[in-house]
Amino acid sequence: MVPMSLDIENLRSRQKRLIDEIAQRQKELDEIDIALRVFDRYSDKPPDKGKASGGGKSDLPPRPKGTPSTFDMVNLILASAEKEGKDGLTSRELLDQIRAKYWPGVQNRQILPSIFGFAKDNKRLIRDGDKWKRKLKGGLFAER
Repeated sequence: MVPMSLDIENLRSRQKRLIDEIAQRQKELDEIDIALRVFDRYSDKPPDKGKASGGGKSDLPPRPKGTPSTFDMVNLILASAEKEGKDGLTSRELLDQIRAKYWPGVQNRQILPSIFGFAKDNKRLIRDGDKWKRKLKGGLFAER
């Protein structure tokens, strides 16, 4: 019969080797995950996709169903920023919020021309330097 202490020592030794092997395999798995993400990112799209298609609108993500109008999205986001005490938002901040809340993947060219139009033609928004703000209406911010 083998003394109990030898069996425990062998088991602990085997446990340590397995833990080391698992750690090594986990590191290898992490590296494979990174490689697969890189392949996924670049393999599905031909390079210069926008240029090859002539910059057509087919490569732009469609507006999701139920998405508010462009003005309503901008108005709601700017109202939220005001409540947080922000003095307007830059175009990048505004579009980041639109992407996060309403329209994932929207491209600047799909929405920025309309936003600039709200400030120019309709005077529905104010462009103050690089910040967008809601227009004051009777001393209060405009609610649509």
